[in-house]
Amino acid sequence: MASPQYQYILYEVKNKLAKITLNRPRKKNAIKLDMMAEITDALNQASKDDNVVVCLLTGAGDFYCSGNDLTNFQDQQDRGGKVLFVFHRFPKQLIAAVNGPAVGIAVTTLGLVDVVYASDKATLRIYTYRTVCRGLFILHLLQDHGSILGIIDRRVNEYAKLPPKTLMAAKKLCRDVDRARLHQAVTSELKTLNVLWVSEECMQGVMNFLMRKSKL
Repeated sequence: MASPQYQYILYEVKNKLAKITLNRPRKKNAIKLDMMAEITDALNQASKDDNVVVCLLTGAGDFYCSGNDLTNFQDQQDRGGKVLFVFHRFPKQLIAAVNGPAVGIAVTTLGLVDVVYASDKATLRIYTYRTVCRGLFILHLLQDHGSILGIIDRRVNEYAKLPPKTLMAAKKLCRDVDRARLHQAVTSELKTLNVLWVSEECMQGVMNFLMRKSKL
């Protein structure tokens, strides 16, 4: 199966590993509307490909992902929801290799993957609750991004020796316990965001952020 070509992400399959790389390094891999659609499509491709045992998410350049691109974030509500549900329902092993700072949605989606590896350059930040969330995340840091990829290669080799249908069934059994509650939580979150994103408070916050950014 030929790997699809995308504008904002890189997608490749090799040795039973599907690798999705967020590829907007000049924008610190900020997620825009079309990029969300590409991530959704790539995850769906990996879930259907019999040659894929494990899917890896990482970022190009120094950042893992700087969160939503605020220039069009209000148009991202529906597609953003689709991405979350695709993460939630992904049937195979899903690994995140956090190669640098992760902000906002890049942090919250880490809770939907199976394994997270972080380099010594990685940080997790949710702007709204930066103080409250400081104690909620424990990072197990590795020396560098190269060591992450080496560990992932070994893990893929281990998974490749296992019966793929059994592996998927085991994940399904583990995830089904909390699937309904997680689906409800994601749905509730999206409804709340739909209200907040069109509020005057949010509009003013985004304008202030963009004005500060333009002065840099």
